[in-house]
Amino acid sequence: MTVFIIIGLLLVIGVSTYLYVRDRGAAGLPPSILEAPVEIRPVAQYMTDCLTEAGKNGLVRIAAGGGHIDIAAEGARINPLDPTESDAVSFSPDAQLALPYWWYLKSPNDCTGVCEFSSEKPPLFRTAGGGLSVESQLDDYVALSIKTCTANFTALQQQGFAITFDGEPTVQSTITATGVSFILDYKLIITRTGQEFRYDRYGTYIEVPLTEMYDVATEITRLEADPRYNFLERHIKQVIDSFTGLQEGGLPPVAYATFDLDSGKRWIKVDVQRQVRSLITTYVPMLQVWGTSNHVFLEAPADTPDPDLWSRLYNLNMLIELQKNHPGLEIRFASPDWWREYFDLNCRGQICAADSFVNTFGFPFGFQKYNFAYDVSVPVLVEIRDKKAFGGEGYVFQYALEANIRSNEPFPVAGYNPNYPDAVFNESVPARSLLCEPEQRSGTEVTVNVVDGISGAPIDAAITFDCGDESCPIGETQNGKIVARFPRCAGGVINAIASERFGHAVPLNTNNEETASVTVTSEQIKEFAAEFKRVQFVKSDDEWRLDPAPTFAQKGDQYVVMLNREGEPDDQPFAGAVEYCSGATQNDGATARLVPGNYSINVLVLYHEPLVFPPQRQCADDTGQYCFTIPEEPLLFGRPDADCTSPGAGQPGPFLSGGSEYRWELTPQTFASGNTVIFKSLVAAIDKTPEQERELEDMDIVADLQDRSSAYTKILTPEVVNR
Repeated sequence: MTVFIIIGLLLVIGVSTYLYVRDRGAAGLPPSILEAPVEIRPVAQYMTDCLTEAGKNGLVRIAAGGGHIDIAAEGARINPLDPTESDAVSFSPDAQLALPYWWYLKSPNDCTGVCEFSSEKPPLFRTAGGGLSVESQLDDYVALSIKTCTANFTALQQQGFAITFDGEPTVQSTITATGVSFILDYKLIITRTGQEFRYDRYGTYIEVPLTEMYDVATEITRLEADPRYNFLERHIKQVIDSFTGLQEGGLPPVAYATFDLDSGKRWIKVDVQRQVRSLITTYVPMLQVWGTSNHVFLEAPADTPDPDLWSRLYNLNMLIELQKNHPGLEIRFASPDWWREYFDLNCRGQICAADSFVNTFGFPFGFQKYNFAYDVSVPVLVEIRDKKAFGGEGYVFQYALEANIRSNEPFPVAGYNPNYPDAVFNESVPARSLLCEPEQRSGTEVTVNVVDGISGAPIDAAITFDCGDESCPIGETQNGKIVARFPRCAGGVINAIASERFGHAVPLNTNNEETASVTVTSEQIKEFAAEFKRVQFVKSDDEWRLDPAPTFAQKGDQYVVMLNREGEPDDQPFAGAVEYCSGATQNDGATARLVPGNYSINVLVLYHEPLVFPPQRQCADDTGQYCFTIPEEPLLFGRPDADCTSPGAGQPGPFLSGGSEYRWELTPQTFASGNTVIFKSLVAAIDKTPEQERELEDMDIVADLQDRSSAYTKILTPEVVNR
């Protein structure tokens, strides 16, 4: 019997070892330090420690950025002041970290008809998404970190080691079900006591629940995108509905009627927006995911009139169910109040009132119809946490979703069918492609010339060939030229990559047997000094009129300029942002990185100096019977010590004074003609209006500026000058 027990134990151990090695082997089992000659094991240990630390840092960066090391560097639209018109949302005021939307309305908030939804969710595996995959990003980040880590071998030199490098480090990361393996190829020539060794391969394996978190994030996103669920929209709609009514503090009703002998209740639109924002901030965190470590059953307070109704509301309607439980994970939702929402309500200017009829002759009769349509877009943070990962340090994966409600209902997704989310969000481990292997190269040769877009001078660059989702490295040009064999591909694209340059993509069909010669244009990225001017609308006799003479930004003005180059479909993305806070000088060092091309430009202008909208008495009719003080208390913006930083708790925020959208062609001639670019924007000069003449309706001019800017393209076109 003892023999059989021993055999059984050996079988269990053997199977367990097999499964472990199989999982690790799928990643390419990292080489062991013990494989290195005993004389150089301290070097191998040092390199492995470097690799482990760099890998861990890369994993933390990836998770903190929703699957992206730096989504801003990928050309994503990021507007900290208007996150619902962005591809990602700034994590906190003045923070560099931006969270990608895994599901959001890509079209403008005010779009009509067929509107585009999109996702910035990166593929997990490099074979599915090339350089944008999580694996590829980890490859590049860790390889760069290795160069930093090995810049100083002081400790090893003190042990008598002399180390030189042969080539550049390359890293292959492989994501498995339980962790990530990193294999580093970096040729070192190691000399000690007259002996020379060459060693080039190091490895490490880091256990971390990245795959589980990614899969959970994908499933949550799919539920949000599916109109059968739309859990964020339905939750926010339920919260708004619960607080509508004519009671004190109630929101404008979606559908309600009264029969009173007055004009009904009134609200101020900006106050409604603030209340909705507060409700969203309070109630979004109450969403829970079933089967997670932080899911709890909520007990109704003792004084609740209907405990069953309360329990259904908080324990069922706010509950998200996934396909399986995840007891090792915490999942939380949040919508911080500094994430500015998009909000609109069908009011007459700033006054929200019922459609009413009152008959005071003969038989008195009154009727009030309340029918308000809420349009809301709001970013929501999703945080997935494993407290036990990394030896108790914890590991957090976070990303953003965007909830979109129009006319009180979830925004419909055009052409939706049940398989649509699966095509976007599902991902399986793909088979390895052989496209880039040398033996797949055609027998024909292709000559690639890379030249400067202005001078025509030869430019040295790294050449890649893209076919579908695959990107194959071809080689580097010498004196602007390379002759090489390319993989066979119909509809391939050649890219030239060089430091501080922008390369135009060139299509190439390599399925035929003909030789080809291709010229790729590369543009120098030039840094311009940036200045800013306001094109002002000024209020006179209760009308807003344009002052066509632009003036330089004044004290208190903050400009945020979003630049997006509109190139050919296969061109590399090129986008940027310029931020400027006006102080004592015209320019506080703001710069803009540009290349020639056509740009779409979006400008927002904030005014940080103190502004006051005093209470004004307004009447609903000419009788003077139904009059109101709007707002009830002075409405305050800005502060005396404003320096364009985010306001503290309880402090008034800046006033949105202007904005513009327009297109700009930066020709090569204009690009070469100067060193300074002057950006302009329409601005409502409310600061020039005497305080006693300011009204809430004056805010409507600001909302119209973006639309008006198309009529003033000539005035708004940026200027390039020499300073």
